[in-house]
Amino acid sequence: MAFTTANIITTKLINLEFIHLMIPAGILIYPLVFVLTSVMTEAYGERVAQRTLIIGICFNLFFLFTVMLVAYLPSPPGYMGDKHLRFVFGAAPRFFVAGIAGYFAGNLVNAHLTAIVAQRSGGSDSSLKNLFAIAVGILVDIIVFIGVSYIGIIPVGTIAYMVFNYWIINIVWIIIAKPLVSWTLRWAKS
Repeated sequence: MAFTTANIITTKLINLEFIHLMIPAGILIYPLVFVLTSVMTEAYGERVAQRTLIIGICFNLFFLFTVMLVAYLPSPPGYMGDKHLRFVFGAAPRFFVAGIAGYFAGNLVNAHLTAIVAQRSGGSDSSLKNLFAIAVGILVDIIVFIGVSYIGIIPVGTIAYMVFNYWIINIVWIIIAKPLVSWTLRWAKS
């Protein structure tokens, strides 16, 4: 669900001029995907996390098909929403391809590194190591996502700047959110 939501709101760009930063609005929710993947891997294992990733991709594909169908079905005379609906969902196929490629690559790296950390830590507190796994997974995801989305459209230097800023914002977001998600999972299991 977080993945689909992020893909919808990514059509909106946030311009933080005071720090010279323009980023897709998906940053507001997308890091949750990595936090959930990491927590699921810790709790249920790498295979369950990977299956959940595949289900997320299938759900997003179904969503994309549905919204594209709705956006291009004829509307009654006088309906004014088609232009806006097509604007929001017209970029969906491009973001979907970029998002799937990044999501798949980044989350598989994250799940694999989290499993390695869990195996090697022997049950000891591995929060910092898990943060490393998430950070690497996110970096892979961002490089793929922004690369597929914008290569050939904006200069490579701007892409690199976007990748770095997007990555830093994700890391801060995760440092704040991961303890909350982990606590919620522990609470739900008790």
